[in-house]
Amino acid sequence: HSDYYYNTGKIVVQNNQKGLIDLIQGKYIDPGLWNKIYRKKLIKKFIDNQDIIDYSIKNLEDLLINYYLFKDSRISIYEDMCKYHYTLRKSSAATSERRNKFEDPIKVMNLLMNSESNEVLYSEIYKRYIYALINNVNQHSYQDISIKSKKILRNEYKNYNKYYVSKKYKLLTI
Repeated sequence: HSDYYYNTGKIVVQNNQKGLIDLIQGKYIDPGLWNKIYRKKLIKKFIDNQDIIDYSIKNLEDLLINYYLFKDSRISIYEDMCKYHYTLRKSSAATSERRNKFEDPIKVMNLLMNSESNEVLYSEIYKRYIYALINNVNQHSYQDISIKSKKILRNEYKNYNKYYVSKKYKLLTI
């Protein structure tokens, strides 16, 4: 039995901003690096300058790297076809309950928000940041992370209308 993540067969050509939005939202474009092909000149930037990425990040590092790669691309072509089957292991970063599973998404969203000047893209990153904080509040493995995330959410509540945070997220915060 194969469990396909999307696999609609669609081919979509996107401009820079639309590709970045879809990457951040995760509706069409999976944030993983394993299912993308990039031009060598885009990847070379990371090979030549290893200070670009925080290598201590173990969760959502794919999204961070993809964001920087998409940011430097004029267009992206998305073909929703499964040609690779990703295996999830019980002890992998994606399935384990380690601290970094909850801390790293916040780090990644903060890095992206601090580097983004486009208001539309910032708003999408901000919404994902709020979602990550809500996820942290609702996890039960690390109480300190839950408490800290709840405090941040209370402080951020005043910004929800500015960045078009949905009513659902607003209700989850209360």
